This record gives sequence, C-alpha cells and structure tokens, in this order.
Amino acid sequence: MGKAGRISRGRKIRRRNKIKQLVKSTAQKHSSLPIGLDGMIISPVVKKYWFQRYNLFSLYDEGIQMDEEGWYSVTPEEIAIKHAEKAAATAAAGGGVIIDCFSGVGGNSIQFAQKCSNVIAIDIDPQKVALANNNAKIYGVDEYIDFVVGDFFQLASSLKGDVVFLSPPWGGPTYTTVEKFTLDLLQPRDGYSIFQAAQKITPNIIMFLPRNVNLHQVEELSWLSSPPLNLQIEVNYVEGRLKGITAYFGDTASTSTELWKSDEPDAKRRKVTKGSRPPLDHSGDGFKARTPNPMDGAEVVKSMPESAGTNLVQPSCGVTNTSNHALCGNAGINVSLDFQGADLSKERQTAICISHYVKVYQFWVHPDLADLYRTIVLECGHIPSMAVVKSAEILVILTHNLLKVLCDMRYAEEVGVSTLSEDTIAYWMDKVGEAESLKFNVGWVRELFDGLKARWELGRSVGSVVERLRLEVDTVEKDVHILSMKMKSAHAAMVKVCIDAGKARDAYNEGKKNLNRLQAALKENEEKFVKLTSTHPVRA
Repeated sequence: MGKAGRISRGRKIRRRNKIKQLVKSTAQKHSSLPIGLDGMIISPVVKKYWFQRYNLFSLYDEGIQMDEEGWYSVTPEEIAIKHAEKAAATAAAGGGVIIDCFSGVGGNSIQFAQKCSNVIAIDIDPQKVALANNNAKIYGVDEYIDFVVGDFFQLASSLKGDVVFLSPPWGGPTYTTVEKFTLDLLQPRDGYSIFQAAQKITPNIIMFLPRNVNLHQVEELSWLSSPPLNLQIEVNYVEGRLKGITAYFGDTASTSTELWKSDEPDAKRRKVTKGSRPPLDHSGDGFKARTPNPMDGAEVVKSMPESAGTNLVQPSCGVTNTSNHALCGNAGINVSLDFQGADLSKERQTAICISHYVKVYQFWVHPDLADLYRTIVLECGHIPSMAVVKSAEILVILTHNLLKVLCDMRYAEEVGVSTLSEDTIAYWMDKVGEAESLKFNVGWVRELFDGLKARWELGRSVGSVVERLRLEVDTVEKDVHILSMKMKSAHAAMVKVCIDAGKARDAYNEGKKNLNRLQAALKENEEKFVKLTSTHPVRA
C-alpha cells in the first residue's frame, strides 16, 4: 500500500472515530439512551418494542406518536384487528357502540373505528388522549371516535354501549417476571373490580390480559356473574411469539372452532394443522413463553367446551343450553359431546370428555350452591360466621368428589363401554363402584346444604336486626349530640355566672376591707378624741 493509500485509510479511521465520538456524546446528553435508525432517542425500557414498531402500528412512519408507557402497553395491530372484528360483530346488532375503557395511545380504538362508526375512548391521562387523537387522524378515523379524559370507574354508571373493551395496565414489562399473573395485579384496581364496573354497562366484555394470566380466575369472572356469562379464551400470537390472552364474555364469545394466525392478513388466515402445537394447559398457571414455532397461531378455546389438542369439539354446554339429565340438566349443562368430523382416536375422545367433565363439576357443581356463593360474595361481601365457613368447605369438597364420579358414570353411558379398551372399561367400572359407595352421602349433602342455607338466612335476619339497631343507635347518638351541645351551652353560661359571681365576691371582699379600714380609722380617731378631751377638759 502506497503513502497516499495509507493517508486515505487513516482519514477514514479518524472520520469513523469522530462519528463514534459524536454519537457517544449525543447519547450522553440524552442520559445515555440508544439512538434509533431514524435518529429518535429510545429508552432502554422500550428498545425492544421500538424494533417491533410496525407490528404495533403499520403506519408508524406516517407520524405515530407514543409516550414511554404507550410503547409497552399498546396492543399489536393484528391482535387489535381481531378484537375489532369480534366487537363489531356483536355491536352491530345493538347500534354499534364500542367503549374502550383504557384507550392509552389508541391502538384498539383505531381498529374499533375501522369496523364501527361509534367508538368511545376513555383514558385518565390527557397526554395519552392527545396522542391517541393524533394517531387516529393518521388512520383517518378520528371523526368516529369520541375521546374522553376521565376516570372509567366514575363514568361507568353513566355509560351506555354494546361492547366494552378492557385492556387495563399490566404493571409494565415486569409482569413477565411473575410466574402466575393474578387479576389483583392489574391496575388501577384488581380485575374483579374492573370487570364488575364494566358489567354496569353491558355483559358483552372483551378483556386483553397477559400471557401468563391465571386462567382459573378468568373463568371465575364468567361463572360468578349473575346470570353466568358465556366465555371464550383466545391465545394471541404475533410472528410466532405469544403476546397475550383475550377473554370474550357474553355475546362476544363465539362458538367458532377456527384456529387463526394473528400475524397474517384476513384473507390468509388458516386453520392450524394437526401437530403444530401441544394442547392448552388449563392448570391455572397460564401460558408460558417458549421457542417460536413457524406454525404458531392463536388458538380459540371456550371454558366449555374443552380444547381437543389442535382440534376443537363443538360447544357442549353453556348457560342457554338445557338437558333432561337429572344431574346436569338442573345446572343448565348439555352433557352431550359431538365428535362428528373430528378425526380423533377413542383414547383422545376419552381424554376430551374427562377434561370436559372436569370443567362441569368444577365450575357448575350445583345451581343452588352457585346462587348461594354469589349471594355471599357479591351481595354481602362477607361470611356471617365461622360455622358457615366450615360447613361450606365440607360441602364443596364432598360435592366436588361426588359429582366427579357421577359425571364419569354419565360419560360411560353416553360413549358406551363396549367401544372402549379393556383397561378403559375396567377404569369406568371402578368409577361406577365408587359412585355406588357414595350414594348414601347424597341425602347428607342435601341436609348439610339445607342447614347451611338456614344458617345463612338466620344470619341475614340477624343482620337486618343489627341494621335496625344501628339506625336506632345513630338516632340516639344524634340526640346525645344535641344534648351535649345544650350542656356545653349551659356550662358556658354557668361558667360566665361563676366568673361574675367571683368578681362580685372580690368586690365584696374589697368593700369589706375598706369598711374595716374605715372602722379602724374611726376607732383610732375616737381614741384620740377621748385622750385629747381628758388632757384638755372642755370648758363649759
């Protein structure tokens, strides 16, 4: 290499070092934040979300604006589109009003407005509302959205709509560090309070929740409602990565068995083929992140029916279905399962039915029990006595075990033991034997339940008496307060009288002292006069 080449190379190295130094100094001026390809200063907290910016907003380069919280809280656009499709399908029948209760920077509100002409977007942060308004203008849907700055919990009682969408804050990116995300970790209040506030508007609710959410708690929201709501759980993937769980309640819950891929356009959505992914885990621990699979999609599963691996059986129960079966009919459960069109082995069908009946006896133990539980928890908010608590625990445990066996027997009758293997037949015969041995407990369960109900009614009657006594005590307290005020006034008057009496007594004592002095002076003068007259007799 010649001298000129060495000089040219040296200049390039110096220029490169100068650029690096300039970039480093610029980053230091901005608290050492990394710089994006478009020159934007990016916080380390949202760096990974910035690289996914086109998944969040496909029109990001057109002028989308987000604050730091918006980067990690906005719903990815493909998932928001799916939410909008389900919400619009339900809202269309009622006039088409969708309420986004925690709108943030507008990710979901924009997609709702793409499908529906009446959207209400609520957020307590004025800055986020301004950002959402700007983003809606970029998508050309701002005229279909009414942005409201306010507290959803204060506005809920006055709102009217056909579908409510809930995507409350998850607590930031740290939610992934929790093994099991419970609903009480949601912000600004726990998930139960948020859900109850939304029910004041409509039972048609969509909730977007973390991927590691406790699914048992999500199902509790459904069966604790009065009446219980249909529930559909959807697992959302984007580019093979699990992003969250969507729970559809009420009319938004679909009976469709399609498995869809959330990162593909509508026209390219397809059913996920067999073997693409293991069945969902309903242990309550939620869904954990794992190595992305190119065949990943968003699996749709209702709390009833149960997922059948990569296929789904037709809906087998719900609050609107009925059955003539003595056990399940009273609870509004249709115990028949339809496997037509599903290429499943008998063993797989057995597994599906077992899992299905687990759902039945776990969440639909008995309609009277469900009503009693709702009365205790929702209406009164407390248990009246420890005796009721212990009775309820015994009752639930016994009924839980008893109905499991009875449901197993019902499955054996429907499927037919003759179509199963010898091991399966032996298994079901053992279950029948267990059921026969537990039959004597049925009457005791009813007696215990009646006693529990009587205790609860007694507790309520005692509670009403206590309430009346409390009102009487309040009245007496008011009277005592009035008397106390009168006594204070009388005491003040008496104190004033005492003060005046003290002053009079002091004046009297002072006058008495003056009188004594005058008397002493008079006596002294008399003595002087007597002495004077004795020494100097008065001439006649």
